Amino acid sequence: LLAFSQFQSNADTWLKNSILPYYPGTKITYITVGAEVTESSSNFSVQVMPAMRNVLTALKKVGLSKKIKLSSTHSLGVLSRSFPPSAGAFNSSHASFLKPLLEFLAENQSPFMVDIYPYYAYRDSPSNVTLDYALFDASSEVIDPNTGLIYTNMLDAQIDAIYYALMALNFKTIKVMVTETGWPSKGSPKETAATPDNAQTYNTNLIRHVI
Repeated sequence: LLAFSQFQSNADTWLKNSILPYYPGTKITYITVGAEVTESSSNFSVQVMPAMRNVLTALKKVGLSKKIKLSSTHSLGVLSRSFPPSAGAFNSSHASFLKPLLEFLAENQSPFMVDIYPYYAYRDSPSNVTLDYALFDASSEVIDPNTGLIYTNMLDAQIDAIYYALMALNFKTIKVMVTETGWPSKGSPKETAATPDNAQTYNTNLIRHVI
């Protein structure tokens, strides 16, 4: 991030060496600049936007800014509230980072990328989140009291929470893209739900749900 944010030539050289030799033979549609930077102990967030602008300039120079979109991935930790989904809100402590990022995404028709793991919601709040709800078992339903929408799984609810958080800031055109999801097959002794069977159930049901 530091190299890209400080010098346009670094972004130009990276694009020339790491993307152009493989494009379009390799289907490259998105580039993510930084990954969950708000979760980092170091203050990388101030470098994300300058880096994104330099990579965008590099893409424009070779005529690929419309074909390859830029974004940055986030964890669900960017939200201060995710339930009910209609009350989804971004954490105000990330406002100085998120506002220019969201403006960039809206201006360039780029998606808001988010890594979503329902497992953590279940692990951290088992009294409020049932295992079958987190694993896409349709026998479990949750109703949003504000909208009346019925959710049969945690993933959909968490995605909607992001959409509502975006709408609350008047960013209604930005799409949400799930860049990571899954379920751990093993964890600490206390993480009893982190099993191969549950991981297989989650991944199988996820694919079925998406299809």
